[in-house]
Parts: sequence; structure tokens; C-alpha cells
Amino acid sequence: MSYNGNVNVNVTVNGENPCISATHSNVAVTNVSTVLLPENPERKYLLLVNNSDATVFLNLSGIAVENEGIPLHPNGSYEMSGSYITKSEIQAVHNNAGEKTILVTEGV
Repeated sequence: MSYNGNVNVNVTVNGENPCISATHSNVAVTNVSTVLLPENPERKYLLLVNNSDATVFLNLSGIAVENEGIPLHPNGSYEMSGSYITKSEIQAVHNNAGEKTILVTEGV
């Protein structure tokens, strides 16, 4: 099942419970650096889920490079919120064949 669109959710951030608007998308990542999310100064929440059979490498501030940055293992997730969130463009890459799907949830 996949969903691309907007939904309102409640997320607890640093003990607070702001109501935010979340956007869900599926992004196909290849062995060439792919933009998962553009820069967004309004970003308050981020969840990335590797819905594939390959390790994907994340770069939170530029071009993603195989075997560098943050490894997101198969069926793994990476979550950011509060003061620990990047507002920068996020890119990803993998070193296997074909496209691999990353599920992206961004809250503003």
C-alpha cells in the first residue's frame, strides 16, 4: 500500500504536541544521487523508511555518495524532529541494481 498526499497528524516534539500537516510520498532511489526532499525552512518533522532490499545512503546537506553518509538499512527508518532536524535538501543513493523505494513523511 502506498499513499502520496497530505494528512493532518499529531506528533509530540520535545514534550509538546503541535498539530502539523504531514506530506507522504514514495521516492524511487537509484545508484545516482536522488533528491528525497528539497530544502524546507518550515520542516518540523521527518521520517524516512527504507522499503527495499538494499542499504540506502543519506546525505542531509548535499549529494549522496555510495558507502558514505548515513546508512539506511533495508526496512530501517530514520526520524528527525525538534531541534535535531535538518531544513536542508536531503539526497539518497544505493549501490545495487534498479530502483529502491524510500517512504518519506515530512511535517510542517
